[in-house]
Amino acid sequence: MTAEDADSREDFDEPLGHGPTVRGLWRAARAGRMPHALLFTGPAGIGKFRAARWFMLGLYCERGIPAEGSAPCGECGPCKRVIAASHLDVFTVDLLQTPADERPEELKIGRFVRRERDSDWDGPTVDEFLALRAAEGGWRVVLVREMERANVAAQNSILKMLEEPAPWVLWILECSRKNDLLPTIASRCVQVQFERLPQTEVTSWLAARGVARERAAQLARWSRGSPGEALRSLAQREWELRGLLVETLRGGAPPLAAAAALWELDGTFEGKTAKAVERARARTALDLAIACLRDLALASEGQPADDLQHGDLAALGLELARSPARLRTTLELLLDLRRDVESNIDPPMLLDRAFLALAPAVATKTAGAR
Repeated sequence: MTAEDADSREDFDEPLGHGPTVRGLWRAARAGRMPHALLFTGPAGIGKFRAARWFMLGLYCERGIPAEGSAPCGECGPCKRVIAASHLDVFTVDLLQTPADERPEELKIGRFVRRERDSDWDGPTVDEFLALRAAEGGWRVVLVREMERANVAAQNSILKMLEEPAPWVLWILECSRKNDLLPTIASRCVQVQFERLPQTEVTSWLAARGVARERAAQLARWSRGSPGEALRSLAQREWELRGLLVETLRGGAPPLAAAAALWELDGTFEGKTAKAVERARARTALDLAIACLRDLALASEGQPADDLQHGDLAALGLELARSPARLRTTLELLLDLRRDVESNIDPPMLLDRAFLALAPAVATKTAGAR
């Protein structure tokens, strides 16, 4: 087995913390009570898509839908075909399979219904898949990852297919922002809610993958029990980025030097162009700065520090935290800069302004001027 095969197989392993939820769905399938559409909802990065894959594997396993306490074998012909993405009765729509420098920001109608023009997709479509007969019998599954990416036209095309469900066709829509969906789509699905995982479980999971225990515990806290978010934070070097933010807040680093150091971190950011990658890096930096200041504000209002992602900052005695008005003004500025990221304003300039606002000396002068 190659390393790539091992990674592919791991994607279909039991999802951390969600085994009971999937086994409940298998019970419904064994009892003949499976609806034609499921909506897997919950925070981003907690394993909903992996849970969908494991559930789907159980539907096709040659040994039958797993009974209580068991799992798909992963070794029979159907299991291997599902894992290898070659099972003819499975159709997956997954933008994350597209290379980052080619990936569109939204799911368009061309992924679901064939369009000769105005489409960024020339591969197979859902409607073409549904027009075929089942190749191996049993369920035919359409799995859509990050359904919230689908634009209105794409959602309307899905809605039409959901309104006229074919026998033995199962839709699994994975979504982290249910409010971005048309209400009529949610109403035609049975919703399956997934929750965040205990931070201790995420810490152990990260540590087992080679992350130092202290860093794993912090990442688990910052991600609020989301393994996927913790991995994203690790890939985007948020540990080091937060260090630059804290040193700036404490006055231990010149703000413009700290902002420049941020651009030297070799994190992983998505974007089709160099400017898009810069915007992605700026989003991460500003989102993290906003989260830190928000928690400082909440702690100053009496919320227990242990309940906050960045509650440990409250113990540092930061100058900015001692002035509620200045803290609020700085937070409002950061929110404005975050909105400006989506415009054509130069991302490095936006971050220079953000770091200048965080520095104690600059904050003091600004307050005095007002």
